[in-house]
Amino acid sequence: MYCRYGLQSKMDYPINISKLMTSLNATMPSDALVIWTTSPPVASKVKAGFLPPDLSHLQNGLMREIQSANEIASDIVVRYGFNVVDFYDHFCWKLWLLEDDGVHWKGEALRDMSGIMLKCIKELRPRPRSALDHPSKRRATKASWSTVQRDLDALVDRLRDLQMVVTKYQRNN
Repeated sequence: MYCRYGLQSKMDYPINISKLMTSLNATMPSDALVIWTTSPPVASKVKAGFLPPDLSHLQNGLMREIQSANEIASDIVVRYGFNVVDFYDHFCWKLWLLEDDGVHWKGEALRDMSGIMLKCIKELRPRPRSALDHPSKRRATKASWSTVQRDLDALVDRLRDLQMVVTKYQRNN
């Protein structure tokens, strides 16, 4: 089967994800919060122009391809100790929130994605990835995380207020 990014792209995908995770592990601070999100699903008929006309025959298996790529990437990301938020699983039950092009998502879904990410950030604590980290560093991380958590709580509250305003506006128009 021909792929948009070449014949080797499917075989190279896990290798490239592993390289990316290795690079993140090498360059990110040990207390950094890294969250990988899976690609949300697309409609069975896609109208958006991201799939070139000469590859339109790939459309029939696109949802399976996305799901497969998500599973491969998620398994690798978790093996490297990073967090995964599964947008595919969450939104495969909400396909009515897709725009007419079958790829992009309506505002309600985007707000949902933002809320999921904010909740995830709020609930997760940066965990040192090395057993060699000094305990004093972990205490400093916890202290700085409490400030971030307080700011996130305020942001979540503001987001809820904004969602209520948007919902009222949509009902009135």
